Amino acid sequence: MRYITQILGGFISITFIVIVILFQQEIRKYLSQIGKGKVIKNQKLLKIFNTKNEKNINIDTIIKACTSFQKSKTGAIIVLTLTDDLNYITESAVQIDSKITFPLLESIFYKNSPLHDGAVIIRNNRIVAARCILPVSNDDDFPGELGMRHRSAVGMSEHSDAITLIVSEENGKISSTSDGNIEIDLSEKQLKNYLIEKFHNPTDS
Repeated sequence: MRYITQILGGFISITFIVIVILFQQEIRKYLSQIGKGKVIKNQKLLKIFNTKNEKNINIDTIIKACTSFQKSKTGAIIVLTLTDDLNYITESAVQIDSKITFPLLESIFYKNSPLHDGAVIIRNNRIVAARCILPVSNDDDFPGELGMRHRSAVGMSEHSDAITLIVSEENGKISSTSDGNIEIDLSEKQLKNYLIEKFHNPTDS
């Protein structure tokens, strides 16, 4: 019996080590969220129990801003929250708390604006903060031709369920990130379809 117990104990220890090795990246992300006082929530449970309608968003204004930035090659990064509130990021940023409007987004990302550097975070159809510093992806396979905005956007999608839109100031291309993935060079139609897919109940209110 003693030998059986020892064998089982050894098996459990080995299994634990294997799990840690296989899922070390996920464990690291989880621990980093705990360190920030926030743990990523279970999205399926939140979809059932969350009573806030956080999928209502002014898609048309966001598309207008992105396509305008594309033409002028104005660098921009816009984070659209889903179930993660991202308070641990917005609390150290410049607080805005305003309705989404094109002039406001334009003034924030104007190249000489003090708010130009960093991201805008949109929650519950409102711009809640600007000049937000996002977590940067440490993916060794990240495309070298993409800049810090894109790396930060991917990092945001690795640490939350947020959708992030990026406009490159080098070439004006519009990109999006979610679930650790990036889609590059979206057309206006592709961007609209993408946002409609992610936010099922668009509104201009």
